[in-house]
Amino acid sequence: MDAKLLDVLEGKEKNYIIPLFWQHGENEEILRDEMKMINSTGIGSVCLEARPHPEFMVEKWWRDVDIILDEAKKLGMKIWIFDDAV
Repeated sequence: MDAKLLDVLEGKEKNYIIPLFWQHGENEEILRDEMKMINSTGIGSVCLEARPHPEFMVEKWWRDVDIILDEAKKLGMKIWIFDDAV
């Protein structure tokens, strides 16, 4: 059997999808729940998409990023930041 297929069947596969995590200024509970739901599907990383956040690059946005990074660390996830709005 193919080694890649065996990895998938044994839950050892690498992360093959990195969805955008759209930020809209949600509260902390929602941000943490979303990260947990994403992780529960086997997805091990997300790319933060900040453009729709109403307070991009100001205090609330940084607070949200800190929350997401904290939850990602707890879940063993990787974070990428999509920064083309700067």
